[in-house]
Amino acid sequence: MSTFHGLETARRAIHAQQAAIHTTGHNIANAGTGGYSRQRVNLSAASAFPGVSMNTPFMAGQLGAGVQAGAIERVRDTFLDGQYRNESGRHGEWSTRHGSLDRVEGLFNEISGNGIGTSMDRFWQSLHDLGTNPSDTGVRAVVKENGAALAEAFNYTSDGLNRIETECRGELKASEQKINQLLQQINDANKQIASLEAHGQRPNDLYDARDTLVDELSGFLNIAVEQTAGPKSGMAGRYTINLTDDSGRKLETLVDGPNLGNRELRIGFDEDTGLVEGIYTGSAEDFSGGVPGDGAAVYSISEFQSRGSLHAAASFYGYVENGEIHGTLQDVKNDFDQLAYTYVTEFNRLHEEGFSLNGEGGMPFFDPFAEGRIQGAAGNMVLNSAISSDVNNIAASSEPEGTSGNGNHAAVLANMREQTFNFGGMSTNASAFYQSITGKVAVQSSEAARMSTNALNVVTSIGERRESVSGVSLDEEMSNLVQFQHAYNAAARNMTAIDEMLDRIINGMGITGR
Repeated sequence: MSTFHGLETARRAIHAQQAAIHTTGHNIANAGTGGYSRQRVNLSAASAFPGVSMNTPFMAGQLGAGVQAGAIERVRDTFLDGQYRNESGRHGEWSTRHGSLDRVEGLFNEISGNGIGTSMDRFWQSLHDLGTNPSDTGVRAVVKENGAALAEAFNYTSDGLNRIETECRGELKASEQKINQLLQQINDANKQIASLEAHGQRPNDLYDARDTLVDELSGFLNIAVEQTAGPKSGMAGRYTINLTDDSGRKLETLVDGPNLGNRELRIGFDEDTGLVEGIYTGSAEDFSGGVPGDGAAVYSISEFQSRGSLHAAASFYGYVENGEIHGTLQDVKNDFDQLAYTYVTEFNRLHEEGFSLNGEGGMPFFDPFAEGRIQGAAGNMVLNSAISSDVNNIAASSEPEGTSGNGNHAAVLANMREQTFNFGGMSTNASAFYQSITGKVAVQSSEAARMSTNALNVVTSIGERRESVSGVSLDEEMSNLVQFQHAYNAAARNMTAIDEMLDRIINGMGITGR
């Protein structure tokens, strides 16, 4: 055993405690850093003396050689990571759906009393008033203004739905870009990690950065992460990101950890309708020609059962499948156009059966639509310019002579609110059909809000459990800091004691007779 064994033991202790203090300082410094996982130094006893061998000297026992600092590791629970990412996709699905429906619900604006339902009621009421005062120009003007206001309300709501549609398309493209950025960044992180691990390094901060990217990706898509073991035990290795369906069944490998490559995701839009045609995944070469190559995987929206914000946004925006249009927003637009088309067509038909104040036959109250041209009807609803310029053309009379006291036909027009018409296969009156549109949106929005809240609660709960494992507790770190500091001071004092012993041996012994 060396005379300097004690010095070596103290030196190891100083270095080990110093590493622990530096790591504790790193944890404290990143206490507020998002995605940071606390780190710890694995301290272990150094190999005792003498070691086990054939030439082992005889001693009463093994003499300890102090401590050594092992690997610096992250404190992380991969099970909680998997749970968090599964629920993150569910939350992304419902929160995106709720956000989109909420915009449509706000557009109808019925709560404020300025929605279409209120405009229709005012129009019916003004026609009812006209029935009792058919020759009153002021009452006729009110009918005209309410008719114009109703048309403007339809136009405004239709424009709003079109604006939401445009915004959704932009959000889909932004999602596509973001997903591809995340896939590329995860693959880049894999490459850096593979390079560092090959040299025996454990890039803990890089592991955190990659996990943060995977967490973000899990909000867009349902994914599963597989780890390729690193060269040494405890290393995180490379991540393979698999696209999965709701049952966890693998659909596609998006990031290939072993081969350090990644695929891209593209959203295809139908040229005629502008709606989503499909979702494609493939290598960059597969998309080099502008269309998916043979190596690309093609999914229709109904096949793309990977819940997340991307699926929710595409399902809401609208998609084409087998020549048919689907999607929540498209259904609302179609119903709304159907309401406008049927309303205008039936009201014009009834208005043309009456007579104006001048005794002339009734004309269309609104500009008529071409027969069967339902799409875009709400946005093109306009008051007839002849009515707008001369309120005497409102056909309030049931008699061709147009006697000033005859408002019988205005009463018939007002009673139209109770009449049943065929709104694209649904027989009901106009107000009830409109309420069915808004009611359907409200129910769907309420359901999405409830599910989004539930999913958020689950994500938050798992996130808190994950944070309790990986997060930095300043109280704990300060306690560790005091412990390591005292251990460091004690090791230094031990070294001083050994130094004094050696000084006694070297400089204080054998001086008799000098």
